[in-house]
Order: sequence, then C-alpha cells, then structure tokens
Amino acid sequence: MGRFSKLETGAQDSPAQAQAGAASAKNRGEASPAQGPEYGYTYYAAEADKAFYSGAARRALQLYSRAIQADAAQVAPWIGQILCLLELQQPREAMVWVRRALELFPEDPRLISLRGAAYAHLGTVQQAIGCSDFALNLSGSDPVVWVLRGEILTVAGSPNAAICFDKAMETRQHGDWQIPMLIGLACLRQKRWAQAADYLKRATQDFQGNDHLWERLGHAQEHLGLAQAALESYRAATHINPQNQAAEEAIRRLTRTPFIVRWLRRLWK
Repeated sequence: MGRFSKLETGAQDSPAQAQAGAASAKNRGEASPAQGPEYGYTYYAAEADKAFYSGAARRALQLYSRAIQADAAQVAPWIGQILCLLELQQPREAMVWVRRALELFPEDPRLISLRGAAYAHLGTVQQAIGCSDFALNLSGSDPVVWVLRGEILTVAGSPNAAICFDKAMETRQHGDWQIPMLIGLACLRQKRWAQAADYLKRATQDFQGNDHLWERLGHAQEHLGLAQAALESYRAATHINPQNQAAEEAIRRLTRTPFIVRWLRRLWK
C-alpha cells in the first residue's frame, strides 16, 4: 500500500490513550482538541473543504481523515479525500479509499463515479464507464456525478465529455463556483488547457475571492500562450493572497520572458 495508506479510517483512541494524550497536552500548555465542539466533525470537514479548494490537497487529506475519524458515517469527507488523491494524481490510492468508502455507502452515486474516475486513470476505461453508467442510473441530477463522467470521457478521449460538463453546470446550484472549478481542475490534469481556462474563468465569475482559482486560471492561460491574460490572473491571485508563491513565481517568469519568445510560444501552440 502507498504513502497515504496510514490515513485515519475512523478508528478511535482508547479511553486510556485519550486521557494520556489530554494530560500530555495539558502539561505542554496546549488545548486538547477534545475540549471543545469546534474540533469535532463539522470543524474538520469545513477546514478540509477550505484547504482543498485553496490548493492544499495534502493538508486537506489530513483534515478529511480527521473528519472521518470524528464521524465515519458521513459520506462527504470520504468523497473529499478521494478527490484529493485524484488531484494529487494518485489513482491507486484513490481506488483503495473508494473501495473502503463503498463498504459503508455501497449505493452512493458520487462514490461509484469516483471509482469510475480511478479506473479511468488506471487505464481501464470500460470499467470506468460502467461505473459511471450505474451512478447516473442512481442519480442523474447530481452535478458531481456529471463532472466525474466528463472526466472519465476526457481520459478516454471522447468528445462527449463536453456534454457531461455542460450537464454538470446545468444541474449545479446557482452560483456554485466549486463545480466549474472541479471541471477546470479535471481538464488541467489532462492538459486540456482551453477547456480548463473556460471553466476556471466561469468559476471566477461566480466567486472572485479564491487565489488558487485565479492561479490555476493563469496556469491554463499561460499554456495557451495568453501571456497578458495569464499575468492578470496571477496578479489577481497575489492581490487576494500575497503569499501565493506559485502565482508570484509565474509573474516573475512572465515579466522576465522577452516578448518575442512569448509570441513564438503562442504561435507554436
């Protein structure tokens, strides 16, 4: 099993372990997470979502695992954890965790779709499409199911992926910027720069306050040879978060690159 195999899966410390841990924390002058309800499932799940959509997938993995430890009967952190592993391009680990999740939630259409996405990234496209078909039969109105269907078809090289992404946009709640962001991230993983830029830009139209979203948009635009647009997106990212190192480095790179080189790159692409 891989490097993410030791993530928590809901096992709780024994009372003696918990008491010893609390005493140790007290001796160090630290607050114990068990002392307040803010450190329960709701806290960890919210912090995990925040980390994932801020581009901190590894940190989100830890937080989703803590949310599962706090309440393994909630499906959302299992889904978030598997999305993190796909974003980190760890499909084998994603498959391990989706199988564990399906033992608890065997008919959850999003988990079944995630299993399909993991299959697709592992090269077994027919099994991936079978999972997606089953998930759609269970729920054809869940935008995440459509996002993952589109991702599977993108991996398979099918032009019908765009139809699925459009369906995801139709079924999302009004103003839900996370759905176009998920589509954009999926397209980035497959180096579909134009599609990625399109959906990431739509996400920024619904929510402008996420620096990772702007940085990813700039990344797609830069690969399309749209240097000025990319520069503006990177600057928007650093305006929101001056500590965004990826955007800051991209700004330095673009402003150092001679115009003729940028023009030739755009022409070549």
